Amino acid sequence: LSAPEENPTICRLPAGCPLALGPQGLERSLRQSQERYSTVYLDLLGLIAVGRYRPGDRLPSHEELRKIYNVSIDTTTRAIRILRGWGVVTGTRGKGIFVAMGPAELARLPLDPTLIAVHVRRFLDSLELLSLTVEGIADHAANQVRPGEARALYDKLEELWTEAYLYQLSPIVLLDFLTEHIRYDALRAIYKVLRENYHIGRSIPKLVNRKKTPVSAALHRQCLDAAGLLEQGETRAFARKAAEMFQTTHRLV
Repeated sequence: LSAPEENPTICRLPAGCPLALGPQGLERSLRQSQERYSTVYLDLLGLIAVGRYRPGDRLPSHEELRKIYNVSIDTTTRAIRILRGWGVVTGTRGKGIFVAMGPAELARLPLDPTLIAVHVRRFLDSLELLSLTVEGIADHAANQVRPGEARALYDKLEELWTEAYLYQLSPIVLLDFLTEHIRYDALRAIYKVLRENYHIGRSIPKLVNRKKTPVSAALHRQCLDAAGLLEQGETRAFARKAAEMFQTTHRLV
């Protein structure tokens, strides 16, 4: 990027720069190589594995899944069809989609190792990019926060830890908060994809632990500390603490 002297607020983009695609085009480009339907069914498998959904629970409708994963109804239909074929879910039109398999039975599913490897690679690449860029992003996002939002973040982290703990939930909540407060559309589009890829971690069996461990407690404490610093107006300290937490996650994986 280069800024012309006569107007430093405008940047010239070199030929072939991805940012020239615009926010929506950039987001589509980042997702081109992804198997969208496999992202949906792998994440649902992960949510079942960590206990978010149990046998007999009703899954979100196709319309709700479309909004959650930012995909088409055709994609959610294909994903659910695969899960139904494996016996993971049951459902009929007009009644809903219901979980039929527990965590212990998921280990017998015929998952394609190549497909899993692709998703793991996306997860690792996203963790690395996140750890390299998040301090600057957090500093930027902190300056967009309105009064009361930092306290709301802190309260949400505490509530979710005590009432609805899931794998890596605290870091995901913090990443959601950062993404929502990015001012620039193209940068927000990149972080939306990073946020989606971060969720892949709960689809990787060796990373999933349904119990609160010393490691998950330490990560949660770092998230709370970051939120507390933000509430106090310590934006630079908030950015450093957020970066420290995501860099720790990267090293752990």
